[in-house]
Amino acid sequence: MPIAENPLGVGIVRLANLHPRMERNVLVSWLKQEGDPVRRGEPLYLVETRKGVFEVCSEFDGIVERLLVAQGARVVVGQEIGTIRLRAEAGTEDASLR
Repeated sequence: MPIAENPLGVGIVRLANLHPRMERNVLVSWLKQEGDPVRRGEPLYLVETRKGVFEVCSEFDGIVERLLVAQGARVVVGQEIGTIRLRAEAGTEDASLR
């Protein structure tokens, strides 16, 4: 599972495992920036494997809180690469998340 929820209302974004034999992949680019709203199912980042470049979608509604890995970095599968403040914690006054 690329993203996991913790009890503090933060979604932990981990590099997706897109192939069982791949231990590292390249985070090509972030499609959202810190502070951007994101919805469940919306593309969040691009990852490159030996098979090509793939979109990885968010599993939560919320606000992108932190991007922990730079674009172009080679990252271990499952490594924490970012966080999303979950909708209930981000504040319901943000109309873009409704």
